[in-house]
Amino acid sequence: MKRNRLLLLILCLALLVGCGWSYNIMMGRQADGSPRVSGGFTEDEANNLTHRSSGMAFPLHIAGFERDSVYIYDSHGSDVSAGYSSTEPAKCIIDVYIYPAYGDLEKHAAETKTAIVSYHQNARLVSDSPVSHEHAGTTYTGAAFTYRYQAKLKARGQEQTVESATWLFMYGEWFLQYRMTYPESSAAEIKSRLSAFREQLLWP
Repeated sequence: MKRNRLLLLILCLALLVGCGWSYNIMMGRQADGSPRVSGGFTEDEANNLTHRSSGMAFPLHIAGFERDSVYIYDSHGSDVSAGYSSTEPAKCIIDVYIYPAYGDLEKHAAETKTAIVSYHQNARLVSDSPVSHEHAGTTYTGAAFTYRYQAKLKARGQEQTVESATWLFMYGEWFLQYRMTYPESSAAEIKSRLSAFREQLLWP
């Protein structure tokens, strides 16, 4: 199980550089104009998505970011992600993953770090500390770590120094992971927007 998940994490990283391997859900309308249910999601009339297994909502727009991709990684639709992006003040990509929890948070955080440095061999750890999130009167403590490496933020863009920050939480029977990638040169301006995104993306 751990080996399979490590492989999946490495392949998820490939999505950031245009090597998508999983099923990208194209949401739309049925013939009568009503929202279509596709894969592990339902869609409302405003194009907001809800993950059927967990109840996690993925709005079309949130905190200045627009949802531009949705992926399902298993046949049951329980292991999914939604991708968001923004170009202000600079290109920034946020991928939010929700999937069934296995093991404990500390071990999974270590596994995620291994996946990052396996895919980005020039990655350098620049921060590693706990992060907290308030939800429904409960404080959840997660793992937070940031790597710096050379990569393209656009399929046809030039390589540049980027930071890739990860926030990882265990929420009941789910792991909830935020992966945020942005130019290192714009980190100071972007980080406040990342915090706003996390606060506005409501947990189920």
